Amino acid sequence: MRPDRLSGAYCSATGVARTAREFLLSSEEPSELRNINPEDITSLDVSIAAGKGDKLALSVYEFTGKMLGEACADFATFASPEAFVFFGGLTKAGDLLMNPIKRAYHDHVMPVFRDKAKFLISSLDDASAAVLGASAIGWEL
Repeated sequence: MRPDRLSGAYCSATGVARTAREFLLSSEEPSELRNINPEDITSLDVSIAAGKGDKLALSVYEFTGKMLGEACADFATFASPEAFVFFGGLTKAGDLLMNPIKRAYHDHVMPVFRDKAKFLISSLDDASAAVLGASAIGWEL
């Protein structure tokens, strides 16, 4: 995969399915995802396959987590956050996603910021998180 891809297009549940389709097309790696019509693949399909140890599906989460972890490392350079809080459908993958994020962050963040930020999954549902985020922006105005 090209490193210049925009992470926003890939770091979502829809993006995981898109990445899986791209990996299937660009590789001969055996995968249970090959038993599904490519256009019908969902992030849930990728999660199930990864949970069973499917190497291609696991590589999809490694790729996605690496992009997110590197983005968090870049952000830490100028913001030094106490925590990164993730929400949305993609977070339902749990450690399949969070472990690659933490590894990539650790590998790419400046040493002064290493082991300082927490990586959390929000307990809010998606709609509540979006409303509270919008409210916080309004509060600042």
